[in-house]
Amino acid sequence: MKNLQHALQSGNWRSLLACFLYFDTGFTVWVLYGPLAPFIGKDIAMTAAQQGFLVAVPVLAAAILRVTLGNLYQSTNGRRIALVGVLLSALPTIVLPLWPAAPSYTLLLVLGVFLGMGGASFAVALPMAGSSYPPKVQGLVLGLAAAGNIGAVLDGFLFPRVAAVLGWQMATAAALPLLAIAGLAVFAWAEDRGEKTGSTLRATGSFIATLAGLIVLVLAVKAGVFGTGKTGLLLLPVLGAIGAIALLPARYRSVLAERDTWVIMLVYSITFGGFVGMSSYVTLLLTNLYQMPKLEAG
Repeated sequence: MKNLQHALQSGNWRSLLACFLYFDTGFTVWVLYGPLAPFIGKDIAMTAAQQGFLVAVPVLAAAILRVTLGNLYQSTNGRRIALVGVLLSALPTIVLPLWPAAPSYTLLLVLGVFLGMGGASFAVALPMAGSSYPPKVQGLVLGLAAAGNIGAVLDGFLFPRVAAVLGWQMATAAALPLLAIAGLAVFAWAEDRGEKTGSTLRATGSFIATLAGLIVLVLAVKAGVFGTGKTGLLLLPVLGAIGAIALLPARYRSVLAERDTWVIMLVYSITFGGFVGMSSYVTLLLTNLYQMPKLEAG
């Protein structure tokens, strides 16, 4: 315990806490569609494939957005980026409760891209948390900040219960107080001591282009532009990733020539990717395949 206390005191523990809260609430809104999907399906007619696509869009969006968001962090103060990230990920939780009727499937897909901003948070939260600490405690600090992925677990307990009482659209607003707390903590405590290089303007443009491009790609797949069935779905992550990577400075793209990059990405996609993918889909799996009640599935 003394070693832990000494390690935390070797840097800015308030900034670490702010990064944890940003990460935690980001993950909470990121997989919000998952536990609410059975409720959404009662108001909006969707096939099983459409339900799966709905919960997959935020996961995919985060995977791609964090590439150019991480690039933006390299040139810009992380505290500012985190505050913008909180605002963008809060957009669906503001729009859905205020929408006068059941939203369209198309609108849900577009808002799903913005939910992906929550999952992209660790491209900023983790390096910003570590920037205030010496190298010898980086593993501990990053582990503590990354524990914010418990937000994905909080979803199952929180949102289905609120949806059962107030409806699923109002349930999304339950994330707003959490995001507000995270935003205030980042504003008051977050500190970014990371070294910055490169053009902020170019990095910002790359991020905006990625966000807009993802919305266009998701709608194109939904409209069948790339073909029906699995073809269009498989092309979406490929085209999205290629687009995000193409927007990076050449010095960052060079890591793709290293064998270790591909090995680590493979391990990462199976471990963390499996966790997030299953966190998003497990409620649908339990309700559709095993007819489990929605609250119990959550």
